[in-house]
Amino acid sequence: MKTKVVVDTNAINNSGLGNKFFGNRKELKAIIDKIELYVPETVIKEIKEHKRKEFYKKKSELLSNDLFKIADGSIATINSLDVSTIIEDDYGLEDIPYHILHIDSIEDFFDKFEKRLFRNEPPFGASGDKGIKDAFIAYSVDKLIDSIDTQEKIILITDDSRLKEYFEKNKQVRTTDKISGVLGLIEHDVGLPIKTGNKIDIEFAGIREKTSLEKKIEKMLTDLRNSVTFQKTHLFIDALDRNKAFLTKENKADIIRSALNNNQIKWIATDQNIYNFLLPIYYDCSDLLTKQEQFEFELLMGISHNLTFLN
Repeated sequence: MKTKVVVDTNAINNSGLGNKFFGNRKELKAIIDKIELYVPETVIKEIKEHKRKEFYKKKSELLSNDLFKIADGSIATINSLDVSTIIEDDYGLEDIPYHILHIDSIEDFFDKFEKRLFRNEPPFGASGDKGIKDAFIAYSVDKLIDSIDTQEKIILITDDSRLKEYFEKNKQVRTTDKISGVLGLIEHDVGLPIKTGNKIDIEFAGIREKTSLEKKIEKMLTDLRNSVTFQKTHLFIDALDRNKAFLTKENKADIIRSALNNNQIKWIATDQNIYNFLLPIYYDCSDLLTKQEQFEFELLMGISHNLTFLN
């Protein structure tokens, strides 16, 4: 059975005109034989709107271009172009196989998400009323989950932090920022044998061998834990940052403890790239840390506001 993969707009966006509908085609084609692709109806509509905006932008640029006028370009021809026809032609030319996730009931959608909107809960923004498009995507994924076996996994490709947060406690959903992260998640979460140029990982008699990805992450964590120079610390952090979609909660707690125990990390923890990597990880795994570890890390990062909570 192929893994079901749902895409947010950022993964397949394509505002270009006169070509096929989806973007990131090379990455999609590299994995399409191993997945079932699902595209929320909301994403289809958003890509069409991006193409529509691009059409009017290009049209305005062309008609205001002096060279176009000097070359006696046909303004009438440009004005006769129908944007809807161009967009639907692009849509009709799409040859990557996919399923559309429709919103069948607006009433059901609002019953499910109205309170979340008013309370600013994920997938909505932490303030204001942003996130309605992400809520439509979340609803689409929820409906897909309802239609499959409880043991089956879904991968959601999105770079939206609130949409990820909405699914963080759902064991059937794993998220990744980019299409390139999909095969690693299939290997890591589903236990399927994936040929990646390395060893084929297997699951046998209920005892799963560590995948090549898990071994890679373990080595990265060990390298960081034992880092002996600031330069190497930066390199190890950069490597982990590129693979952060695959880090488990326990991995993240390990990283925070390394930052507390190794001065080669601690003394540069507020360097911009280190800080930007460590802080979100801390918030993801803080419940696995002791109160003392939480206190020390928040003090290290300059985010401690209540120094009496240890009492």
